[in-house]
Parts: sequence; C-alpha cells; structure tokens
Amino acid sequence: SKRYSADKRIYLGALKYVPHAVFKLLENMPMPWENVKTVPVLYHVTGAISFVNEVPKVIEPIYLAQWGSCWVMMRREKRDR
Repeated sequence: SKRYSADKRIYLGALKYVPHAVFKLLENMPMPWENVKTVPVLYHVTGAISFVNEVPKVIEPIYLAQWGSCWVMMRREKRDR
C-alpha cells in the first residue's frame, strides 16, 4: 500500500497543473485551415501529467485573413446545404 500512497501523492500534486495543461492544449489546437499540427510534448517522468511545449507564433494580419477566408467558406457551405 506504500506504492499506492506514493502514486496518489504524485497524481494529487499534478492536479494543480491540469488547468495549465488544458490551456496549452487548447492554445495549440490546429486551426481549420491546418491539416496536421505536430507539436512537442513535455511528459512528467511519472506520467502523471503532460504539457504541450510550444508557444504558437501568430502574424496578426495573416491570421485575420485566414479566419476571414475560412468564415466565408463555412458560410458558403452552410448556404449551399
């Protein structure tokens, strides 16, 4: 039962980092115009928690243009149904 209590302590300690892990996951989610997005992942040695280890770099005018184009395509697809 010593092993169980050590594991429990590790997982309970990792809980405080779960919001940050979820934030990094959502921050690095692929955009609609990206087919695949490969990102580096940081794993804890115990396997208790994992983080996406990348900060997305955004060029504002290109980002806005891509979202505008995507929005027009989605609106067109909805209209043609």
